[in-house]
Amino acid sequence: MKLFKRNKLNNKGFTFIELIVTIAIIAIVSSIFLLSQKSVNGSQKLEMSAQKLASDLRQMQSYVLNLQDHNGSFPDGGWGIRFQKTSGNNTSYSLYADDNSDRVLGAGEQYLDNIALPGGVYIEELWLDDHTSTEFTPNNLFVTFEPPDPRVWICRNAGQCNPDPEGVKAEITLSNSDNTIERVIEINKYGLIDVQD
Repeated sequence: MKLFKRNKLNNKGFTFIELIVTIAIIAIVSSIFLLSQKSVNGSQKLEMSAQKLASDLRQMQSYVLNLQDHNGSFPDGGWGIRFQKTSGNNTSYSLYADDNSDRVLGAGEQYLDNIALPGGVYIEELWLDDHTSTEFTPNNLFVTFEPPDPRVWICRNAGQCNPDPEGVKAEITLSNSDNTIERVIEINKYGLIDVQD
């Protein structure tokens, strides 16, 4: 009778196999949670970057409307943003004052600020439609707001501006590092800025 009771006492607790299975289940659930959390953080960064870019475009518009000066005088050509799409360098854009009225960030002009996109977010594509039955995916895109309206100039590369901004619109596509989500920021000839889903 005592042997039977002793064996019963020794069977209490987990076996080694049960312990391993429990640890494996906890590890799998933790991994799933961490991966989903990383995905949420990536989409949040992308959404915040798209909203920040739209806000910076609106800020350049407001600089023209408020006659914001640059180095003591209002820039003749207004204010703008330059986007670049080159291999390995798609993670920032530049705000500039167009001092010489060429509608681009030209030689001798200084940029106001260089905005770095957060880690994992980059400029995937630049697109320009000038309504001449030609669509472009340029390496450089300049959006310049010129007084007094402000008039919107959308240019691809230096010196390649549409002389009449009728019908011009541009799109800047942001993506996350694993290309699962995109946000498109569109700007048209009227200066309407829209973040599309």
